[in-house]
Amino acid sequence: LIVQATMDATSAHRLFTVEMRHAVEVGPDETEHLETWLEKRMGRKMIVPQLDDHGLTFIGGRLLPSGGQAAAQYMYEDAQGERVTVYMARTAAEARTSLRFLEDDDLTTVRWQDGPWVFFVVAPLEREKLSPIAAKVHDTLI
Repeated sequence: LIVQATMDATSAHRLFTVEMRHAVEVGPDETEHLETWLEKRMGRKMIVPQLDDHGLTFIGGRLLPSGGQAAAQYMYEDAQGERVTVYMARTAAEARTSLRFLEDDDLTTVRWQDGPWVFFVVAPLEREKLSPIAAKVHDTLI
């Protein structure tokens, strides 16, 4: 399931980050609505991490399917237009893991699990640049 969720997170990143008008379902002007909506669908408290101190502006989020359940994706953009996504989904297996880095072609993915929840931060950034962003997301969502 973790392998499938990893593929889902990177596929969603690749699919939606290239979109200009339809990158997200709910924009940043409706962050509170997005959190409430996703909370109902995901069955857990949903918080949009604030990553302004890392040069990333929140541009919105969306609901996605993952293994027959709901998954969520938040999207951020830096001043150069590079996009970073945060993806979260529920798994059948309970675990607690530290941050793990995966590199695939042009993307770096950071993954961790907390109980049944698996989290991913995906970006076309080097590990050194993505690590503090992932740590901030981790600290916000756990």
